[in-house]
Amino acid sequence: MATFLGLSNGGRVISKLADLKPNMIEKLVYVSASSFNSHENNVNKSVSKEEVNAFIKNRYPTISSGQLSDFKYPENYPLWDDKYEELLKFKGFARALISTVKNHKNLDLENKEISDSNKKVYTIWGDSDSVVIFNDIKGKLNKLLPNRFEYTVPNSGHLPHIENQSDFEKYLFEVVLK
Repeated sequence: MATFLGLSNGGRVISKLADLKPNMIEKLVYVSASSFNSHENNVNKSVSKEEVNAFIKNRYPTISSGQLSDFKYPENYPLWDDKYEELLKFKGFARALISTVKNHKNLDLENKEISDSNKKVYTIWGDSDSVVIFNDIKGKLNKLLPNRFEYTVPNSGHLPHIENQSDFEKYLFEVVLK
């Protein structure tokens, strides 16, 4: 039995993993997870060269600096956008981002099955997450995972494990992994 932690889109991954291999899972930890957002299921999941070229032309000039909105205090991470800029150099990166969005689907059934399985589930959010806004999905979380353990990391945005590492790790190691 294992504990899986999913950050942001990784929450979608651990929900699906729990659906596919429920006997492997002891605990699930969702950190600022997007797995509770509603999505329209796309029929056409293919990614064309035109889409990739348009994405590169329109999004690449600002996508790196936009990553700073992941933080409550972006001024504390002046080189973060430079780190993200490195990813843009890899062939296939734009295609992967587009494909990820096109392949999102609602995971309500999977998340309900997780709840029904009585596995321990934890949700951890930064108090100022502006990427996956907790208050926008709290009602859905209460419906899908009513027995979860919920923790809010103070003084942090979408990446609480980076922005307030001490509070995040204290909760993770003293409560979740105890």
